[in-house]
Amino acid sequence: MINPADRSWHGDSVVWLVLAIAILTDQITKAIITSTLARGESWPDEGIFRATYVHNSGTAFGLFQDQGFILTIISFVAVGALIFFFRGGGIHSIIVRIAIGMMIGGAIGNLLDRVRLGFVVDFIDVGPWPIFNMADSFITVGIATLAVITILFPDKLSPASSPASNENASDSEHTEPADIPSSEDAG
Repeated sequence: MINPADRSWHGDSVVWLVLAIAILTDQITKAIITSTLARGESWPDEGIFRATYVHNSGTAFGLFQDQGFILTIISFVAVGALIFFFRGGGIHSIIVRIAIGMMIGGAIGNLLDRVRLGFVVDFIDVGPWPIFNMADSFITVGIATLAVITILFPDKLSPASSPASNENASDSEHTEPADIPSSEDAG
């Protein structure tokens, strides 16, 4: 049986499971909103926490509106950059693997909207904060998780830092051939 930490993340079932959950959650919640609310409509009508259906042809916080083509290209590049950045060897920390799945899944969720609709469906309306969606949430939580781990636990990002890797390295460094006597045998 292959140790999950010994293969790259793209062969890791945890990353794929989280990625699939992120995409499905994003797309299902957007489908529910678009089928139950009219564009610009909110439920409930008032309050700090509401569902408000809007089209976002820009980026986060509504920046760069009506730049659909260039934002679609940038989204493809962003997904490719995430895949390229995390293409290396196995990552042993399940938290890092979950964060990778969240970021890539969220990016793909918004990219699907851009390709299919020409805009992103946003609906989570929290007080004065710009309206966002589940994909944005997955991306933000994934980035925040990686930032915290990078700052507080940088050893969790290195494949060589795992006990299994250190165990294998120490075994190969300290093995002696069977036909060479050790210093204990000489006495």
